[in-house]
Amino acid sequence: SVVQVPKATLSTSPVAQQTPTRPPDPSKPQEYMFRRVTVPGEAPSQGPEAPTPSAQKARVTGHDGEMLEVITEGNWQRQQVHVKDLSLIDESHFGSASLVANAPKEFPMPGSQSKDKA
Repeated sequence: SVVQVPKATLSTSPVAQQTPTRPPDPSKPQEYMFRRVTVPGEAPSQGPEAPTPSAQKARVTGHDGEMLEVITEGNWQRQQVHVKDLSLIDESHFGSASLVANAPKEFPMPGSQSKDKA
């Protein structure tokens, strides 16, 4: 017997579904709520040979005027960041996929023989 695989249905994350196609307005910090952003990192030490700060990914969890509260990924630290100091990460492409025309559509059950090979 052959198992028919239903066509894949694509879904996007809840954040991607509510993501507008335009970037958030910096004068309206509430538009950044729950968005994924990149915030500037901190250098581990000071001095002429200190490493360049690396950016960290974070999620916006609150706002107070132009200051946004973010939770960084990985170390889960809470930070206060000015709206002008972060970059938005575009999540709108998540969940989109293309189907290959010659991909298999039928998968025989283990132990069964195909009609063509009998």
